[in-house]
Amino acid sequence: KISPKRMLIALIHAIAASAADFIGPKEVVPFDGHNHIFGTVEWRGIVLGYLIGAEDPTTLRLLEAARDECSLSGSDYNRDAAPLDVCFYSWVRTEYKRRGCAGGGCRPEYVELQTYLVKTAKALALEGFMLAEPELDGTATGKEYGEGQAVFEISRQEFGSLTLFPLLACLKDMEDEVSIENILESTMTASMQIDFDSAYVAREVIRRSGMRRLLPAGATDSYAPYCNDNSCPTGKMMAAVWTYALQELIITDIKSVQWSHPICQSPVGPSCEAAFAGVPTDFPYYSGMDGNSCLRDCKLFESLYQIVIDPQMRMPAAERVAIRVTPMFVSAMFGEKTTEADGQVLTILAPAEQGVHKGGIPWDHAAELKAALHLLNTQPHMNGFDYASPERTVYELTAPRVPAEGEAFVLTQSGRVLEQHLDGVLSASRKTGKTMTFHIHASEGFSVFDYRKGGFAQDYWSEPCNLFTSDVSSRKLLFASNQVPTDSGLCSWARAPDFGMSPAARVHLCAEASKPYTQQVPRPVHWSVDGSEPRHYSNARKNIGSLVAFFGHYRAKLKKRGDLEDFDARVTVFMGHSTHADEEALAGMPKNRLWADACLSSNLATGSISPQGGPDQPTWYKILRVKEARFLDRVHNVMNEDLAAKLFNPHFLYRLNPEKKQQVPCVTAATDGSGVEHASNDQEAVFLERISATTPGPLDLTSFTNNAMIMMKWLGEEAPARLDQCQPFAK
Repeated sequence: KISPKRMLIALIHAIAASAADFIGPKEVVPFDGHNHIFGTVEWRGIVLGYLIGAEDPTTLRLLEAARDECSLSGSDYNRDAAPLDVCFYSWVRTEYKRRGCAGGGCRPEYVELQTYLVKTAKALALEGFMLAEPELDGTATGKEYGEGQAVFEISRQEFGSLTLFPLLACLKDMEDEVSIENILESTMTASMQIDFDSAYVAREVIRRSGMRRLLPAGATDSYAPYCNDNSCPTGKMMAAVWTYALQELIITDIKSVQWSHPICQSPVGPSCEAAFAGVPTDFPYYSGMDGNSCLRDCKLFESLYQIVIDPQMRMPAAERVAIRVTPMFVSAMFGEKTTEADGQVLTILAPAEQGVHKGGIPWDHAAELKAALHLLNTQPHMNGFDYASPERTVYELTAPRVPAEGEAFVLTQSGRVLEQHLDGVLSASRKTGKTMTFHIHASEGFSVFDYRKGGFAQDYWSEPCNLFTSDVSSRKLLFASNQVPTDSGLCSWARAPDFGMSPAARVHLCAEASKPYTQQVPRPVHWSVDGSEPRHYSNARKNIGSLVAFFGHYRAKLKKRGDLEDFDARVTVFMGHSTHADEEALAGMPKNRLWADACLSSNLATGSISPQGGPDQPTWYKILRVKEARFLDRVHNVMNEDLAAKLFNPHFLYRLNPEKKQQVPCVTAATDGSGVEHASNDQEAVFLERISATTPGPLDLTSFTNNAMIMMKWLGEEAPARLDQCQPFAK
């Protein structure tokens, strides 16, 4: 029973927090059109899941001490009987992370538990890092990373920021709690100090370290849980983490979500073995070469299926969110194709003087497509495909790459592969009756990093870290042996103890990562020759242009064979992260029924939108002297019209000109994974209002909610129906 005094205190806290919160629109956008499963949970949730799995006495004591706080304000998840840890997770994500305990709303027990999370996260990060470190300097074989995993996680950094291991090393001698938490934030989320891909790897370090602690005696596999329910510590840990993922959707008022994740890392039922029966599952780039990598990865997500998907087993709270899943491919498949043994070359934008970098990759997209189409046809909650890559990936779908209006072009091999995928999704829709989405990351971020200026001894554009030879068998041998030959000279940047950085650069990296978000200096990137924009901006425009040209061709082909009307009734194509679209591309999107999504917080987090106006310039946060925001999640509190104009207005999607009667696409809002990308309905709404106030349009903010409702209705149709006319993104 709650005392009147406690109720009064809670009311005062709520009023104060509301008054201190941002001033902006409260309209809720209930549809999250693009989100990543493991990106939903914030890193603190992974650590809290470990503590729950361990039945940690300090955690349980502090949760129990704050029971009244949970009953009063904790959770929209289930106000009558919310688990205490779910209430605490809600508090961390709202009162602490997004609002900064505005109005004095920080309960002492929760503050103490938050401090304990940071301390535990540091210990877990260093455990995983120290186990990985010896194998990186060639002195020993680490036990933390399973067969092939170390090679894979090194390769995920290739041409990224290369700062993952140096950032983890920053924690070794750090004692100040605020600095430790800021470094964890800079490492475990997309930030100015790390590329978003490596941030996912950093989160894996703490997850696997936590599971390793919880394994029964004699067990060694810290990837898959020892059970898929609450009957063992690792199972209990992952069940908690997935419960927080559900809670994340609920506290951001999401009613319908399109969750994306790699094909073998998605929730399927009734079991992984049953779901993947009869299709390829030997993908070495997941977790090994023993022929079981896909199923091993899948096991991590079995309890997620039970908690949020399975109609017989899911939590009652899961009924509040319509959850659909799109298996995810790596869109390097849209790069240049060759006749080499694997038929695939990854094409990456490089500094201006070097054009592009091309290197072999081990992906077998034909086998992946077979597995993914099987899931679309057999898993009721799966309804389309997603394609993810950083902006410095080059799409070569047509030749020429971006044809001028009226210019003749032909599809490349990559364009023909994309046709195959689209035809497969249309076929799956006809077979199952499900409406499908087809989401392509058109311009996501991250940048073309300037390694020399960032303090690295080598320039990896001219001296690439080539983990793999062009020979497929040799490539597999490297995965299987989990070693890079020490005499090969390959990947020397990944070696401890300095990881290729000068001492001064490492000191600078640690100092910047420990600062509040708006005070940091981002990692240096390559800019255009005239210094007007980061180099990846033009590449993003060309990728979108190539996609628009491709879909013009594909839709003409559908019309010729009599399938266009059926395709439009069954499949909606999203140009994800369309920030850098130019006027021509924006006009081509509605012409070809291509929707767009706006990922505002994500664009800042990943570096898709630079916080600087030119090379070596201070950030706009500093130039405009905005109030300090410790986390990107709080930037809505300092986002004024001047800052919005500098950050967003240079990007064509946000400076539409109605006087020119230009065509504009239909747009929905998306988080891109709120735990990694710092997004929330609160923040996106404020960003949009500030952007709208500074554009000649103005932008039609109501279109986001209206389009969300249209898309939710269309996705919920039991039988295919034409998509209602959406509301354009400008008045």
